[in-house]
Amino acid sequence: ALRMPPRAATGGRTKPSLLAGAFEALVAATYLDAGIEGVRRLVKTFVLGDLREAENIRDYKTELQEIVQAGGTGARVTYEIVSEEGPDHDRTVEVRAWVNGEVVGHGTGKSRRSAEQAAAKEAVSRLERISGRARRPCR
Repeated sequence: ALRMPPRAATGGRTKPSLLAGAFEALVAATYLDAGIEGVRRLVKTFVLGDLREAENIRDYKTELQEIVQAGGTGARVTYEIVSEEGPDHDRTVEVRAWVNGEVVGHGTGKSRRSAEQAAAKEAVSRLERISGRARRPCR
């Protein structure tokens, strides 16, 4: 088991910078112990499987941009931060997605990026209901 520092009690177990550092240390230790072949096995086992799963994740911001551009009106998607609350390690960001001066989506998340994705997801879902068709996942 990987031992995490005391920060784990305040969300450190999910903090990307701490997880990246821990993974880097794991790869380095594996290299020192088992060489490059050991690292290849580690990456193949733990990273490539996750990447294959991630291929099925939709990028709603890109999808929304494609939908808007396909309309041929020259419209642009913009995002507005409505609020940011909470401490840095546990904040909540609220965002609106706008197209042509109209709010088309609303979302919240732990970061600006995740809140924008949530707002774009709502907008894409709304546009899919209006058009009566579902779009394929982006790759």
